[in-house]
Amino acid sequence: MKLLVRTAGTGAACAVMIVMTSVVPLHAQEAAPAPTAEARLQALLVDKLGDDAATIRVVMNGREAILLGEVARRATLELAEEVGLFADWVDDVDNKLKLAGLRVGGTGVAGTAEKAAAKTTDEGSDSLIETRVKGALVSEIGRRARKIEVEVAEGVVALRGTVPDEPRREVALRTAARVPGVERVIDLLRAWPGK
Repeated sequence: MKLLVRTAGTGAACAVMIVMTSVVPLHAQEAAPAPTAEARLQALLVDKLGDDAATIRVVMNGREAILLGEVARRATLELAEEVGLFADWVDDVDNKLKLAGLRVGGTGVAGTAEKAAAKTTDEGSDSLIETRVKGALVSEIGRRARKIEVEVAEGVVALRGTVPDEPRREVALRTAARVPGVERVIDLLRAWPGK
């Protein structure tokens, strides 16, 4: 409470007005609500995967994230689960994403044999890149590379797991980026001493 005294006039004709006001500290005022788990995961998906992830709808069921919607790139579709598992408030991911334009029953451009053959070639190339990245990580950081999950889609590499310190995190990211065929590395690593 604050007491404010105001006077009007002078001498015997002076009137005193006392006004009681209430002062609310700034920290006690109502703050904006915290973002929901869904909103935080949505922002993380866009941050790590780019604008293609903006179309993903996230529904949380306890600590399980359900990913819904259509995306344009296979890399977004396949790596969204890794990003979800990186979030410390998520224990499991149910990835129900679909590629935009893909139709059931093999009709349309996305259902042609040429498209299926291209996808198989991409996945074979991704598998080779994954093997090379894992080998390079073992060469650079040794046995600690076993704590790093490596996922590759369309040449985009996601590294998820733990390393004992920040310098080894940086080495792991640089090592993966130098592997032939790697277009981009998504950093989902945590530097935790003692891990």
